[in-house]
Amino acid sequence: MSVEEYAEVYAVDLALLKGAEQSEPALDDFVKVQVDRDVYGEPKPVCSLRNATGWTLSCHEWPPVEWLRSLGGSQ
Repeated sequence: MSVEEYAEVYAVDLALLKGAEQSEPALDDFVKVQVDRDVYGEPKPVCSLRNATGWTLSCHEWPPVEWLRSLGGSQ
């Protein structure tokens, strides 16, 4: 989607992007984001890796793709 389409859908003022003369954007110029949390109030992991022996490694952000590929054993 183009910047113009995005601005229209989310009611973003494109004038904020065009000039440095405005000091700071209004809070309503941003898109609201909600992070899901588990029952304990912690952010949900974006990925979890489970070992055959039973341990689990949970990541709250995506690890580097090279690291993920290295876990597969073959490149």
